Amino acid sequence: MRAGRIADGFDISDVWKNSYSENTSRKVWAAKYVARHPNLVALELSSFKCGHDAPIYTVVEETVQSSGTPYFCFKDIDENKATGSIKIRVETIGTSCSATARTLFRSAARARRSSRAWQSLRRSCVPSSPGRQPGRSMRVEDRVMFEIYRESSYNLKYRVVYFTELGDHDKDKEISRALAGDHVFDGFIGAAQRREAKKVIAGLLERLNDGEALTAPQIERELEPFLA
Repeated sequence: MRAGRIADGFDISDVWKNSYSENTSRKVWAAKYVARHPNLVALELSSFKCGHDAPIYTVVEETVQSSGTPYFCFKDIDENKATGSIKIRVETIGTSCSATARTLFRSAARARRSSRAWQSLRRSCVPSSPGRQPGRSMRVEDRVMFEIYRESSYNLKYRVVYFTELGDHDKDKEISRALAGDHVFDGFIGAAQRREAKKVIAGLLERLNDGEALTAPQIERELEPFLA
């Protein structure tokens, strides 16, 4: 509307100019609405694949999918259709929706982690002053930022990345790999104790990869002497 492409919220002329059927217009408008709503998916129902709605099948599908919204359709629902195939397709829709929800939640978590990580890096660059307490108010050169994460690939191994030690040649690759995984624990270790801290972290990774279920509070307790 702001761009002047449509007159009001019910106008569908931007995607379907030949509107001669009320039912057709409703379907096209519903497709536009679903495509713009973050919490909806599209499910199109019809008892046959022809009739007045046939010209808009492609319009509806492309409108919905243009925004990345999941689209499903049942265009052959009638008394002659075997119920078994319908049940399988309903189960498939449920599985697909669950997978999409997990992807969205994971993407949101990665965005929050990315923002939190870089905010931490920015805060760590603030020089220390006499009024600051020692220990966890170290300067950026006095501490190392790290994250323990679990890979999202098929092997699901636990790994660690030391953000402030990354070079220009591997920085983007390692950060992207960490953000693509599942967050386990992050923080800072004092640079003076980094060798001992890394040994402890390596031991924690070995235990995690051997199947031991370590929680974030447990990891924090084991790393407490080294956290900055």
